[in-house]
Amino acid sequence: MSWPPHVGALRFAIGDRVECSVYDSWKPGTVVCLMYRETEWPVGQTAPYQIKLDDTESLIYAPMDRNECIRRGPQAAEKQRDATPVTNPLELMKQRNTAMHSAASVARGREFTPRPMDVFIVTYPKCGTTWMTQVCHQVRTTRYLKGLLRTNGKTTAEINAAFARAGPPTSDTQKDTAWSMRFGEITEVVPWDILASDCGQDLDAAQCINSPVLGKCSLSPRLFKSHETVGNIAPGGKYVCVVRDPADVFKSFFEFLPPYMGIPSGVITPEEFCDAIFAGASHSGDVWGHFRGWWDMGVDDDCEQSSMLFKNASDGDRNVFITSFEDMKNDLPTVVRRVGAFMKTEDDSGDLSEHDVTSVCEMCDFKFMRRNSEKFDDHF
Repeated sequence: MSWPPHVGALRFAIGDRVECSVYDSWKPGTVVCLMYRETEWPVGQTAPYQIKLDDTESLIYAPMDRNECIRRGPQAAEKQRDATPVTNPLELMKQRNTAMHSAASVARGREFTPRPMDVFIVTYPKCGTTWMTQVCHQVRTTRYLKGLLRTNGKTTAEINAAFARAGPPTSDTQKDTAWSMRFGEITEVVPWDILASDCGQDLDAAQCINSPVLGKCSLSPRLFKSHETVGNIAPGGKYVCVVRDPADVFKSFFEFLPPYMGIPSGVITPEEFCDAIFAGASHSGDVWGHFRGWWDMGVDDDCEQSSMLFKNASDGDRNVFITSFEDMKNDLPTVVRRVGAFMKTEDDSGDLSEHDVTSVCEMCDFKFMRRNSEKFDDHF
């Protein structure tokens, strides 16, 4: 059972009336779930919609968001009389946002036990999460290749010299076909903590890339995406936190969330969105509290959660690294060096070389990521 992954925004939202092609006829129903999946499906396989049919009240799914499979349906008068729809667009947006993840998956993401070297990329939404995720992934894959050479008896100096002679990937073909990019969507190799269970991913499993030359490669450290607050995130790992000018966070979030949740443009005003989202309607809470919690963790060992999050840190080590979206835009190489130093595991030898930094930056520039947008669009 397989069909092409969905890319882009969905046409329908939870509660929308639709008609589905069932055998040789069209059956009316209501969308009850977005990006539906069943446990026996392959990892990453989802259906854009689950629908409850009117006649039998049975549940079916639409494998593709196409008119030949599912189309907008008439508003049945009987259904309209029985229904109690949410008409306030803000409440509708909150309801649909909450339905993105199940309570069980959220609980699993918050309660699992990370390994001491696991790294969480943790941000408030629209602060550069995907960009930093790509940075961290490129850092670990660069180190993985150098580690293979080291196990074959090469010294660090010999390895750095060999990489420098090869030069960083510069052409579109080199970057698009790079070993580190052998995934369909980056969530496959960097799970989202509270959505992983809903997506059929095991948070305790190894994170691997398959290479035709190297075979199955188990990557270290493991990486996880998160928007959790300092009080909710699973403790015991390491945390790369990215903050951003709140005015830019608001603008980006306002342009993204309502359309993503199926709310027509202009229905929610900027003022209404600001009052709701920045006051705590977002799953991640209010932006100020989110920033402040992680800031305290990064600079103050005596704050309330320190003993929990820092329990695996040795003397002098910190488990929280904080940077900003603005720093990444202004001086990405310096941020890459600092992230590389923070992510270093016991098996790593030395800091990233200048060649390594240049290579990582080439794989993280906006032009490259836009050209490969399907690898960074959360369709997984």
